[in-house]
Amino acid sequence: MKNMIRKTQQGFTLIELMIVVAIIGILASIAIPAYQDYMTRSKWAKAVATAAAVKLAIGECINDQAGSISKCDETNDLSKYGVSTMPTLMDGSTTMGTMSVLVGNAAIIITGGAPLGSCTFSFQPTVQSGAGTISWTPTAPSSCVKYIKGSATS
Repeated sequence: MKNMIRKTQQGFTLIELMIVVAIIGILASIAIPAYQDYMTRSKWAKAVATAAAVKLAIGECINDQAGSISKCDETNDLSKYGVSTMPTLMDGSTTMGTMSVLVGNAAIIITGGAPLGSCTFSFQPTVQSGAGTISWTPTAPSSCVKYIKGSATS
């Protein structure tokens, strides 16, 4: 009787390796854009948090001006409320965009550069005189609405 030598499998076949590479490629094609959107949303969250001080200053000014928005729409109107210049939108040493207040209606305009998806958001104050409250409505182009929760299309 001849000795039968049994050969054991020593690796993966080419087909098996190609299937694994294809699965990794599909997962990466889904995960990378989702991660990039996640990073942009987190940077927008930081920009919105930076705008909080300006929102507070405009709110205090509107309160002191008996609900008149037009007297609280320039930086010099807001200087006595702690905002002498518009905050800089920074991420480390990288400038993410600019912030300004729209003359006439005191809307806060955030113009994002490349780190913020090159989108522009506005936060419009609305004074409810009977209730004595100010609400802020975020508005953005339809392609940018996904970055800020609760924003409406402009």
